[in-house]
Amino acid sequence: MMRNGERLTTLEREAADMATQRTGQTGLQPDGSRAQSVYIGIDIGGTKIEGVIIDGVGTVLESRRDDSDHGDTAVAEQIVALIAQLSAVATRRGWALACIGVGIPGTIDAPTGEVSNAVNLCIAVFNLRNRIAEEIPDTPIRIENDV
Repeated sequence: MMRNGERLTTLEREAADMATQRTGQTGLQPDGSRAQSVYIGIDIGGTKIEGVIIDGVGTVLESRRDDSDHGDTAVAEQIVALIAQLSAVATRRGWALACIGVGIPGTIDAPTGEVSNAVNLCIAVFNLRNRIAEEIPDTPIRIENDV
């Protein structure tokens, strides 16, 4: 698969395939043009949470920032709410959400999305990827350590 003459990454291919399966649509706009693929990135630390929408070359198209909450449930709800806000912006602008990435402190099991020992956020252990997927299904999600 090609995008502007470049090969799509495996994650982008998976995202496009999942979107097509979920919606039955191929990411085309009503005029037949392809929707711009965008990516949501969330950076959460002990004092702030920031979310961005970026395009395929890393240009920030939209951003939101707030003080971070603490505790498993509060942090998860804050992340989900921020992703939902950014996803709504992408939808209104006709962009196709390709994937979501979250950087968070603590010990991360990237394959499962489990976060543990995020002391500055008062998190002992919880599965952040599963929590996000409950609200935003069928979108690839990657959880990584934010150092």
